[in-house]
Amino acid sequence: MFMIDAASYQELSLILTALYVTKALQCFASWFKRFRQDTSLSESDKRLCLKVLALATLFWPIVLPLSALEKRLCASPYEGAFRH
Repeated sequence: MFMIDAASYQELSLILTALYVTKALQCFASWFKRFRQDTSLSESDKRLCLKVLALATLFWPIVLPLSALEKRLCASPYEGAFRH
């Protein structure tokens, strides 16, 4: 069994936090770029979209694995068999 001492745990925690922040900023930058390109939104829609964008950036590491797990658990072995 693999044991992690306190120093290694802190290093691992720091690395994972840095990866989370880096990926969150990358996602936000990508989504924000696409958001800025959309010229069809009203001012109230833009405010709402910015709020959703901020929440999506904060919670993507939680939602994405849960979504993948849900998809895997609910998938039928015959899913896609009748698609053309």
